[in-house]
Amino acid sequence: MDDKSSGNNRVSVLGFNCSDSLVFWCQFKYCGASIPSLPEGPADLAANVRSSSQIDLSWTDNSEYEDGFVIERKTTAQFSEIARVEANVTSYSNLDLTEETDYAYRVSAFNISGYSEYTEEVSAKTESDGTTSSIVSKAESELILLNYPNPFHTITQIKFRIPKSGLVCLKVYDLSGRELDTLVNEKKQKGVYSTDFNGNVLPSGTYYCRLYFGDITVTKTLVLTK
Repeated sequence: MDDKSSGNNRVSVLGFNCSDSLVFWCQFKYCGASIPSLPEGPADLAANVRSSSQIDLSWTDNSEYEDGFVIERKTTAQFSEIARVEANVTSYSNLDLTEETDYAYRVSAFNISGYSEYTEEVSAKTESDGTTSSIVSKAESELILLNYPNPFHTITQIKFRIPKSGLVCLKVYDLSGRELDTLVNEKKQKGVYSTDFNGNVLPSGTYYCRLYFGDITVTKTLVLTK
């Protein structure tokens, strides 16, 4: 079955010839119901510098009819799309950035009818490596996140050290910032811990493991090869 990204292949649906796969997708999704109006635009876009290579975005969802959101970024004159997230998702982590670089962002909602207005642009600048952002503290230098093997074929062991007791959250994301798995989410005492990440159902590629501890976030790149 064709979907909305399959191009302009001609198909036959209930006796009708559809030269545009977008029309076919629309008929399939809404099943004769009225097509919704354009979604209302998101608002309150904010950018938070998390490290020399990561900026976290958040916004407010003002629409009941979006199919998702488009995130755009620019470093020079023009914006370009960097990711899409599903409906009701109101955050995105832009990873693998360049240190000491200015980035501008904007977000719009979309559905079958088209795109909403953009949010107001927001800008953020990554800091130099070693003095990453205002949230860096002495504790971060004692917060360690490692994995072995890396690259890995199916399973990699992730080790982390926390400098004091507190709530620990360890998650894995794909390159688009979509959360794939929560490996740890509980309070732990000071010490060294390990857990396994199984990438058996995932395709080869680059992923990110993120350790959250208080106001501190540490990111580790995972390379899966099959």
